[in-house]
Amino acid sequence: MKTFLFMVDHKLRDLISLLIIKKELEKKGSKVVFCRNGMELPVAIKNKVDTVILTQVLTKEWKNISLNLKKFGCNVVSLPSEGNPFINKAKIELAHGNNFGYEHLDIIFAWRKKIFNLTKKVNKNSNVKVIYSGFHRLISYTKKYKNFRKKLTKNYKEKNKINILFVSNFLGADYHDFPNNSFKHEINKDLALKESKHRKSCINFLKKLIITYPNLNIILKIHPYEKPDMWIKSFEHSGKNFKISVGDYIEGVIEQSDIIIGRNCHTLTEASILNKFIINLSLKNDPWHTTLKGEKVKYPTIKNFEDFEKFLKIFRKMKKNPLDLTLLEDFRFKNNKLDSIKIITDSLEKLDYKRESKLSKLFEMKQIIKYFIFVRFNNFKHNFIYLKNKKKKINKSKFYIDYRNRIEKHYHKSDIKFIQKKLPN
Repeated sequence: MKTFLFMVDHKLRDLISLLIIKKELEKKGSKVVFCRNGMELPVAIKNKVDTVILTQVLTKEWKNISLNLKKFGCNVVSLPSEGNPFINKAKIELAHGNNFGYEHLDIIFAWRKKIFNLTKKVNKNSNVKVIYSGFHRLISYTKKYKNFRKKLTKNYKEKNKINILFVSNFLGADYHDFPNNSFKHEINKDLALKESKHRKSCINFLKKLIITYPNLNIILKIHPYEKPDMWIKSFEHSGKNFKISVGDYIEGVIEQSDIIIGRNCHTLTEASILNKFIINLSLKNDPWHTTLKGEKVKYPTIKNFEDFEKFLKIFRKMKKNPLDLTLLEDFRFKNNKLDSIKIITDSLEKLDYKRESKLSKLFEMKQIIKYFIFVRFNNFKHNFIYLKNKKKKINKSKFYIDYRNRIEKHYHKSDIKFIQKKLPN
């Protein structure tokens, strides 16, 4: 029996698609286990894993983890959870492995043809196999999973109203707005300031929308990497036509919406599959506006509130969604079918499995001890020692918040049971 280990980087982003892949591999007779970020070696050694599937491997730390996994005799694979960078510089960094290289990997899966070609070109002298797999996270948006999406979240939708979903992604703004953020060195100060100004502009945009159109139902989905405090405080006196979604699976919230407003994010692509009407919000001070020249954005773009009002008038008369969905084909999504899952599972199954450990017995024993301390008992000690995870009440509900203020990033056994119970056969 082959044993695969998937590292789940972010519960809300990755868990659903990985559980679907897990299900397909188990149908083929394989065993599949999961682990949290940083627990790859202990779990791989404890379970005598044949292949470890990571996300994007772009740091020295990830390279060292990969090399130790190789010493244990594992195959090491990169299945990116963020594989569609918008700017050309980021595309080149992804293809090169951020100058750390990919010679320590067996397979790299690429979301799009351009990334596939570029990655293959720069790694032509390496033994790593580059596979054009498409965007595997789109699987939960196919017709098969419609009922599944409806069961994922509580109800935000209002009948007989236009339901508008605004999705935030202002992590950069947090580095400026919360001075005690110990990770502020990770982003350029000037960009953080610009992001902060643009977030305030978007808050004002939403406030005006709520007041001007009381008959619209407006839902704000806060990005799980953002500190929610500013959003919640800004709208604490809003009317009944405004709701806030925190810690939800985005698939479930999109399913309830008619119009999606976002900032050049993957959520817009995902929403387009469900035939939702898309608006790309790019206000005048949006720092992203100037960085997207290398990417053709197909969605209608609005730059101010007046643009939105024009769109709304057109929307009320629309009988057919005018979206150009050719981008989805580049993600291997066509005719409501996604090839990614089959490509990924077939490729993993074809790997050779000749695991022979070259690690010292002492090193392996230390990893086994680490496993029993941090992984057993539903990651109890990992929560409090490594992650400093604690429950925090946000918007009348309790969520796990880690040391970086990330909301519900790390999965628990209950999360796996919750998804598996709702997945179709």
